[in-house]
Amino acid sequence: MRETPAPSVTTMVERAGLGLYTLPDTIDPTRTDLAEEFLARPLGRHSEELQLLSSRLRSDLELPRLVIQRAADGRVVVLEAPRRRGALPRPVATVVSVEDAERLAFRLRWAQATGHPAPGTDPPHEAPASLPAAPARLLGYTSTTAVRPGEQVTLHVSAPGPVDVELVRLRSRRRSDAVPAPEVAAATCPASPQRVVPGAHGRVILGDIPADGPVTLQLSFCPADSRDHRQVLASWGDPWHGEGLALHLEPGARLAATACRGGACSTVELPDATFEPWTWHTATATVEAASLSLTAVGEGAAGAHRSVAADGAWRAVPGELVIGATGLGGPCDARDHFDGRVEQVALVAGALSADESEQLAMPGGASPGQALVDRLIGWWDFSVDIAAWTITDRGPRARHGTWHNLPRRAVCGSRWDGVTEDWRRAPDQFAAVHLPSDGLEDAGWPVTRALTVPDLPSGFYAFRIRHGDDEIDVPLLVMPPSRASTPVLLLVPTATYTAYANSRFWWEDPIQEAVSDRLVEIGEGDRTLMAWSDLGLSHYDQHGDGTDVCHVSDRRPNAFLRADNVHAEGYCSDLDLVEWLETSGYHWAVVTDRDLDRDPSILDRCKVVLSGTHPEYVSGAEFDALARWIRRGGRMLYLGGNGFQTRVNFDKERPWITENRRIEHWGGHWPTMTAERRLAGDGELGGYVTQTGRSMIGLLGVESVTMGFDESLPYRRLADPDPRTAFVFDGVPAPVIGAHGRIGGAVVGQEWDNAAGAEVPPDHHVLARSEDHSIIPALFGAARAPYHCDMTIRFDPSGGAVFAVGTMAWCAALNDAEDDVSRITRNVIDRFLDPVGWS
Repeated sequence: MRETPAPSVTTMVERAGLGLYTLPDTIDPTRTDLAEEFLARPLGRHSEELQLLSSRLRSDLELPRLVIQRAADGRVVVLEAPRRRGALPRPVATVVSVEDAERLAFRLRWAQATGHPAPGTDPPHEAPASLPAAPARLLGYTSTTAVRPGEQVTLHVSAPGPVDVELVRLRSRRRSDAVPAPEVAAATCPASPQRVVPGAHGRVILGDIPADGPVTLQLSFCPADSRDHRQVLASWGDPWHGEGLALHLEPGARLAATACRGGACSTVELPDATFEPWTWHTATATVEAASLSLTAVGEGAAGAHRSVAADGAWRAVPGELVIGATGLGGPCDARDHFDGRVEQVALVAGALSADESEQLAMPGGASPGQALVDRLIGWWDFSVDIAAWTITDRGPRARHGTWHNLPRRAVCGSRWDGVTEDWRRAPDQFAAVHLPSDGLEDAGWPVTRALTVPDLPSGFYAFRIRHGDDEIDVPLLVMPPSRASTPVLLLVPTATYTAYANSRFWWEDPIQEAVSDRLVEIGEGDRTLMAWSDLGLSHYDQHGDGTDVCHVSDRRPNAFLRADNVHAEGYCSDLDLVEWLETSGYHWAVVTDRDLDRDPSILDRCKVVLSGTHPEYVSGAEFDALARWIRRGGRMLYLGGNGFQTRVNFDKERPWITENRRIEHWGGHWPTMTAERRLAGDGELGGYVTQTGRSMIGLLGVESVTMGFDESLPYRRLADPDPRTAFVFDGVPAPVIGAHGRIGGAVVGQEWDNAAGAEVPPDHHVLARSEDHSIIPALFGAARAPYHCDMTIRFDPSGGAVFAVGTMAWCAALNDAEDDVSRITRNVIDRFLDPVGWS
């Protein structure tokens, strides 16, 4: 696996917080009393001064980024997180407990920050325990995340050899059952080690070119950064492994052109021109009978030109034009990827005059004169079909192409004037395509097993894959038949699963340690990602060129979509809800957010909808479908937190792709960032749904407020004189609710919501509230004040209703026994299934 530098991170630490507290600029070495307080009790809530000091140490980018991992014998290994993608963490020491790991980390950081040792002595530690050094040998993914009976799904596996595959039904995080249907019985399937080749690029099949003779390749480009390796802007053929012509950047941002014909290769460079990041240039390479010339026009390279002798008779090259890379054969054969933007690619028979060159460099411009049109081999204008994955040829031969590995469209091009941010109004100003060299849409592995799903009950399933002692589950959701009705529908937030898939922020960005107020624990999923640097990124990462990740795909292994994920959120907590539903006696089924986006009528075939525990990302159509359904009498339990907050687009052409432009969360990593907040898929605004006129609090009764992974707290019940709400607490006499749970020991934790941020809808009731949170949410997780959590219910005049717990930790407190959390959940479902209204 390749090693690449992790991008320079503008961390959330620099942007988060309410401004209520200020971290110290330096650590005072005389405050040994604070150090002694921490070392005596490293976990748990500390004094306010110590919380501020500890937060300063945890969020300091200059101090070691330390993580922990459990060894096989139960001890805790302290590791220094890798600074380069593709590298493994460096073991530091082995200790007997998490508390000792915290003490060791604190002492190391205190000494580095102050130049003085912390008081006392280091906790007992040994040389690091043996941890796996090799990447995971067993990985897999499916062609789709969810299927209905009668539909086909394919499984794709990388393994050292043949694997045993069976389909199991997941009953909880810990329990699963074999599926008795003979069609899904365990079988041994061929498998072999696979590789992953990321890198966004475009491909155009040119076929046979009718005429030989001089030819010109021209394009406009904007580098995102300077790399120490070759970056190919476009290549016709492959001049390094055969015949062809290419425009490329060499180390040091030197523009060059290379042509190879008849076995003779020539390269020309522009040594005196500069091509700095985020500057636009037009490059033109012409190969003739005895010369190869290169011209560049733009910032730092106005009119630069050079020509060299080129031996050998030029002839047209059949095959492909590759934009943003080189390499013939297909996406997995591409190499030397370009990081940056490309615009207006043209391939022309003969040389170009200055006027002709300018005509072809004009996005969306008028068609050139007939004499130039007749010479066009292809003229690819990216201002056309911006919402598609098509590369449109405006030339007479209609040699259209296709984009691969998640390029970003609807981005500012060379002619953007700052007047509009809506690419639909001025597509010529958004005619560029951004090509990240680490984009990955489809791993492209061969099919290990194809399955037509039999008539199975709806629920959470997985392909269980075994090779020797290694075993993994690759999740699969089975939905009910298309027109089937079910009383209770679990709406599974696959957009959020995908948004967090393969997140590197756990160790690349100190925000997670800071907001947890403890060292991040990593597991096998994290180590897999550290070793397999090419498995694609999450919406919470940055590309290697420093830009943020707008597109993510399901067609690649997801190292965190596993029941034993140590980070224990999202999918894991949804399995806690599944476990409760499996024993509840309700007739229930699952449907995904993607399917609701495509078919809002799904809601008409159920009585009650349950949300997942973290439905953060939502499409506009999904949000609107739920809002309409509730206004028509639908009833929903929002059993999560930080939900329905950010608008995404599910790609219609390639439904395994989700687009997300989280402008409000980003730190401004490229000059035109704020102008690029409209989704390429539909042209609507991305980011917070409130920007589109939709109201989270209007739909749910609460809206996202903050996060704090340091501790979980219970609710305290509030007095509500309205007798219609009394059913919620039937059989729950205690004023304190949810003082238990798998996440932090209580129900308000991780991320949560309240009803204090905007005008609440009519007939809205706050039933319970958390209190006495630490200052960590205000320091790092707060979007607004106040940052308590509210449990609410709202009644709609139609008879619809929404019950909201507003916390991601609720479902982790559901038990088989009739505790308060389970009792409240059952009370609300039972009443919502009753068609009687609220008057």
